[in-house]
Formats: sequence, structure tokens, C-alpha cells
Amino acid sequence: MGIYSFSGKYKCLSNFYYREFMLDVVKCKTAEHGFQAMKAHHPEDINRILNTSTPGEAKRIGRSICMRDDWENIKVDAMYRVVKSKFEQDPTSRAILLSTDNMPLVEGNTWGDKTWGAVQIGEGVWQGKNYLGKILMILRRYFLELDKLNARVDSALDTLKRS
Repeated sequence: MGIYSFSGKYKCLSNFYYREFMLDVVKCKTAEHGFQAMKAHHPEDINRILNTSTPGEAKRIGRSICMRDDWENIKVDAMYRVVKSKFEQDPTSRAILLSTDNMPLVEGNTWGDKTWGAVQIGEGVWQGKNYLGKILMILRRYFLELDKLNARVDSALDTLKRS
């Protein structure tokens, strides 16, 4: 069993989910806005992307801009930073991510994205790198470990206060 569509209860896993967050010092309407803006070489393109009203429009503009020279080398790291920032700042979405337990997360799609997601090619058979799904699974483990660490710190502080 796994999650193969970032919709319904799991819509917040999608980069198109509307939830404002800060990426460094920049406000992003969605993770898609942040990711597409990170591609841009020119500040005016960054502003155009960030000021679009929809993630689809941000994606469309991101496909037509002059990209940074190192984009292919940093795009996975960029996606990680964007998605991590989003979930750090949205406890409700983070709780939903954590509720997926150890289920596989696959950004299943019908538009042919085999880099960030996967395309179903048969019954239960998916083809693609699924980088977004893998990043979400890495972050899920990160937040679980962070919660455990915070609980240990809280316990240690309680013990210290009682001594």
C-alpha cells in the first residue's frame, strides 16, 4: 500500500498546494512558486514567478526563463530546500506527511513527469525517478527523528528543573 496521488487528504504533499511560506527571505504562495523562482537567473524573472496567482502559471513561466547555469546540478537540492521549508512552517501539512507512516510516496501523474514523479505503465507498475516522492520520504524520516530528539530534550530539561 502506498500513496500514488497527492490529492484529497494528501493534497498538501503536492507542490501546487496553496500554503504561503518563507523560503529564506522570499514569500512563496506554493512550493511550485518557490521551486520555479529558484531556477531563474534574472531577478525580474524571480519576481514574475513569485507574483503569479497560480502554481500552474509559475510553472509555465519557469519553463520559458533564462535558467541559472548550474540548474541541472542543483535542482534536486533546490527542491529539497523548498519542500523542507514548506513543511517546517506548516504543522498541519507536516502532521499529514508524518501520518503516511512508512508508505511509499509517489507523485503519480498523467502529464508524463518522470523526473519529479512517476507514470503508471501497468497495474501497480510505476516508471520514473519520483524525486519529489523520495524527498518527501526523506523529510518524513527527518521530522520523525526531530520529534524524537525534541522529546528527549524536553525530558532532560524537565529532569534538570526538578533537580
